[in-house]
Amino acid sequence: MEIRTLKYFLAVAKEQNMTGAANLLHITQPTLSRQMADLEQELGKKLFQLQTPDLVFIPLEPAVTVSCLVAWKKYQLLSPTWKGLIMMLDLRVLNYFLTVAREESITHAAEALHLSQPTLSRQLRDMEEMLGKELMIRGPRRITLTEEGLFLKKRAEEILSLASHTEQELRSDDTELNGNIRIGSAESDSVRFIMQTAHKLQSHYKNLHFHVTSGDGQAIMEALDKGLIDVAVVYGHVDTEKYEVLPCPYTDHWGLLLQRSHPLATREAIRPQDLWSENLILSQQVLQANSHGNKLQSWIKKPFAELNIQATYNLAYNASLMVREGLGSCIMLEKIINVPPYDPALCFRLLDPVLEDTLFIVWKRFQLFSKGTQQFIHLLKEEAEKISQL
Repeated sequence: MEIRTLKYFLAVAKEQNMTGAANLLHITQPTLSRQMADLEQELGKKLFQLQTPDLVFIPLEPAVTVSCLVAWKKYQLLSPTWKGLIMMLDLRVLNYFLTVAREESITHAAEALHLSQPTLSRQLRDMEEMLGKELMIRGPRRITLTEEGLFLKKRAEEILSLASHTEQELRSDDTELNGNIRIGSAESDSVRFIMQTAHKLQSHYKNLHFHVTSGDGQAIMEALDKGLIDVAVVYGHVDTEKYEVLPCPYTDHWGLLLQRSHPLATREAIRPQDLWSENLILSQQVLQANSHGNKLQSWIKKPFAELNIQATYNLAYNASLMVREGLGSCIMLEKIINVPPYDPALCFRLLDPVLEDTLFIVWKRFQLFSKGTQQFIHLLKEEAEKISQL
């Protein structure tokens, strides 16, 4: 499905009239009709229904319009210059470009794409001429991307991902739940609730697939805004006017991961003043504004700038290696790292007074999802309600 086709489809959906849409797009009505017929044939779905003899059409499936809108929104985020340029590109050529960027070689990329090297080289040259930009530097041993090439690579990856996801949704069987549900999640033991719910749903619908990306809150929310994920799982403040928010029914507790030989390891719990002079390791998200780090800073009773922060991390396993190798002690949520009582090197101690945190499951307000995602969100609400009543 081409970006241009998304524009044509949305124009018809907006105008509810093939003639009006053709005028809006500055193309002939027969051309637009042919494009829409080709789209229906490609997807194997009837997308429009003749309402009256004067060629008025109505999209049959709101989910189809929403899927296209998601992909189109990604395109609309581009600057006017890039917007016009990418409109002229074939998604197939964007895939060629990404393959060359990955392989760093025309020869290897041509082999991966099952193309001849001259054909691939010509396609890339034509693309650069069309864009009026040099995208890659062809060295004697490898190809490297220019600044413009790196920008196009990032956007092309997002556009192709959305195009693929859109086609999967449109081609899905309407008679049963299937397809892909994409989740962006913070690291937490409370994520167990989401995975339990996913397993419960998937046990009934074998063709439903889950894809989980880990990251900090800021990166995950950006992915949600761009339509790259369906559901975000984050800590910290969430704008409830923009998003639907479901608190996770489990509670997480903060504590300190430290070497078993450390003097603080003899304590049952860690007090704020115990950490004022310690070498500390903190997550990068904790140091961001409007994060759940605000709770931690209130608990520790000192600005982070006055603490001895020796290192930061965004993956808990790497933080545990830092602690193991003596870089410092890490303030983190309990159970992210499994520390058995018999571990000879590490131990975990809770904070005193107790510091709790809640994970939030987030999705966009007023967004129509695929049937699988709708059922997943519905089941999350049901399961959360059951647990809260225990």
